[in-house]
Amino acid sequence: FQWAMDDGGNIAYQAHAGGIVAGAALALLVKTLRWDRSEAYEEPADHVEDPAQALARARTALGRLDFAAVDRELVPLLDAMPVPIEARLIALQAARLARRPAAADAQATALLAHGGPGDRARVLDALQEWRKAGGRWRPEEAFAHAQLLLRGGRGAEAVGLLSETAAAGALPADWAGRWLRLGFDLRRDGDEVGARHLFAALSQALPNTPEAAKAGAQLAG
Repeated sequence: FQWAMDDGGNIAYQAHAGGIVAGAALALLVKTLRWDRSEAYEEPADHVEDPAQALARARTALGRLDFAAVDRELVPLLDAMPVPIEARLIALQAARLARRPAAADAQATALLAHGGPGDRARVLDALQEWRKAGGRWRPEEAFAHAQLLLRGGRGAEAVGLLSETAAAGALPADWAGRWLRLGFDLRRDGDEVGARHLFAALSQALPNTPEAAKAGAQLAG
């Protein structure tokens, strides 16, 4: 139709039509003779790549400081359920090195959910590096981080974090009460030294609260 209507045009419609016919004929021939190898250019619909391969490529890209490549490798893993902890750790390190504070903060917050015994040490080390680089918690996340530190046997860091957060102000109304209960929880678990450290820090950080008075009473008793 275009050939008939476009009188005097410079487009080789005959060549295009010939290419369509030749391609269809060749495809039919390949299919008939069973020469086609679909596996060479298609992945099965249920193909799932081993996450370890993507993580290895992400680490290599991070070593080159190729942050775009890191993102490409990690996006599918960070969208998975559950997210591999290695993906979170690499994403946090990449965000820190690329100086993307919002992305680093998001990954640090997400890491608080990876507090199991097998992962705790690596998570705490990664969060410590994030804080050294300038990362700052909101009070809720700071309390969750302090709890994780206490479970990891890093009581001095937990006390320092709680005191630092209290000094920054703008605390939730129940924050002092939760801090006090944390001390009682440690005492119940048999960690009297840790409990007294928490009570003492609460008394100093929030001295004008009823909870500080109760903490002082526990120290005196």
